[in-house]
Amino acid sequence: RSRRVSPPPKAVLRACEQVLKDVRFARTLPVWRPLLRRPLCVIPYRHPGEVASSSRLRSVRLWEEYVMSALTAAREARCPTMLVSFRRWLAPVSASDQARELHSFLHCGEVSGLVSPLDATTTERLLAAVRPSARRNTQSDSAVPRFSPAISRQLTPAALCLWRELESGRALKGHSQRETPLAAQLCYGSGAGRGPAASPLITTRSG
Repeated sequence: RSRRVSPPPKAVLRACEQVLKDVRFARTLPVWRPLLRRPLCVIPYRHPGEVASSSRLRSVRLWEEYVMSALTAAREARCPTMLVSFRRWLAPVSASDQARELHSFLHCGEVSGLVSPLDATTTERLLAAVRPSARRNTQSDSAVPRFSPAISRQLTPAALCLWRELESGRALKGHSQRETPLAAQLCYGSGAGRGPAASPLITTRSG
């Protein structure tokens, strides 16, 4: 059942730089978009089997719906977008690489206030907040991921295809360059940064 959604008040967006994180942006970004000036979208993602295993609803279909909604909302909002892998944060080398890629994406998107360049000390401090021991589901790490029968039955070819598209960065194919800062176009082509569960994180300047 649809509900009427009122745009947020402009007073909420008065600060120069904003970082907003909410899984509901996958559905509500069109409501916010008229109030945002040159937003950037960062979409974290994780293996659907792990997300379903960790969630109360145990639903791969819900993962699919939210991922597709996030990708569609970012594309229709014409936001430069980067995909960020949950798994890559858990290994020191790939985590450092992903931190540098994210920093580069935000820098190319002309986000102010960044530490530049991102040195080893700053990277180490950032990654100290990552706690691999808190990860409860690691089934997707094996060559042949194994989940409970109830979850495995939900891992349809469509869900696994979407997962592979996220991993390769091809899920961002077709994003428009309109309203993309020139520097981001040069760094990330069609506004699609390949960050080498999932709620979109919006970095924006108020407008």
